[in-house]
Amino acid sequence: MLPHLNGSMAPDMNANAKGVFYGFTLKHQKGHFIRAIMESIGYIIKRNIEVLSEMGIEVTEIRSLGGGSKSPVWSQIKADILGKRLYTMDCVEAACLGAAILAGKAVGAFASVDKACESMVHAKAQYDPDPRHELVYAGRYADFKKLFADLTGMFAQSAGHD
Repeated sequence: MLPHLNGSMAPDMNANAKGVFYGFTLKHQKGHFIRAIMESIGYIIKRNIEVLSEMGIEVTEIRSLGGGSKSPVWSQIKADILGKRLYTMDCVEAACLGAAILAGKAVGAFASVDKACESMVHAKAQYDPDPRHELVYAGRYADFKKLFADLTGMFAQSAGHD
């Protein structure tokens, strides 16, 4: 699945990109489509991590928050696709927590932002990648990137034909 319902964002910016379900048959049911959506988001995260790696920035673990992090299934899917340990966080409202951390530092409640984070930022659960899924997801990720590349010309042709 390509989840580009409103174009694609980083790192492969394409305002004309569209959402695509590819390879489904009559045997596929609702659950297959839901899982494909979850996996596609994992592939986008993986693509972003690849670009960071090319820039010399190594990502060693993932911190997940927000509504999607409430799903243990989705969290495990992301850990498996990324091949990295994933933590879901206690706080799902990062903007408010970030403001509280900065305010705490500003009023002297904490000596540093790092100390405030140590006090206020906590992991809720940990998901380790399952090596049994590595080859399957590696192949699907290659398909995901190829599908996006192969459809780029069609996305351009269909610009404005919504």
